[in-house]
Amino acid sequence: MSIKHNPPHGTILAKYVEELNALWHKQLWDSEDERYRALGIYSLKQQELRSWKWPEHIFIQEIVLPLIEAQNGAAAVQAHLETPSTLRDYAKLHAERLEREAAAHRRGPQEVSTAWAAELAILATLMTCYVGGRSLNENFKRVGEKLGVDRGVVRRIFRSKAGKMLFEDDGPAALKAVSNVLGIASGRRFGRIDPPRSPLLSNKPSLHLVRSREEDGA
Repeated sequence: MSIKHNPPHGTILAKYVEELNALWHKQLWDSEDERYRALGIYSLKQQELRSWKWPEHIFIQEIVLPLIEAQNGAAAVQAHLETPSTLRDYAKLHAERLEREAAAHRRGPQEVSTAWAAELAILATLMTCYVGGRSLNENFKRVGEKLGVDRGVVRRIFRSKAGKMLFEDDGPAALKAVSNVLGIASGRRFGRIDPPRSPLLSNKPSLHLVRSREEDGA
């Protein structure tokens, strides 16, 4: 089994993965902080593959509105937003259709993998702790030592996932949130995230990048 699915016991990476896997139960997708909201939505997508089971407003935001825009344009999206009851009815019908058309083995609970959490933790650590002026291999080594894994693991995750994460709608903001949640930039290894105070449906988060503390002279 790979390190992504079974991080070495007692390492910082294992602790990060444990904490990230626990976060999706806290409904961070309703947080008022866009970074935590992005992380919540991202983790929900990874943990619950049955989109028709998502909270209604997340299903509308992530599935229904993009579908309407692709089929009928931005004006149609605005029209649906102005008639929320109709939009909810449409979303309900679409969710029922997705469930009905899903293969039987995909309708039940799916086995949850820790791979997504390991990937996020490694990429967030690399992004936060990256030192300009040093080679990629040197940065891979530093991050590997911090997390308790070989630099080859960091290199593989970077090469296979970094480009995709940086161009996903929720990717950059999710990485920023991971850095804050886990206290990577501050050196605080573990943190506690409280449930959101109030739900908020918002636009997709904007791009956020984290500068290295060493680049900033910290």
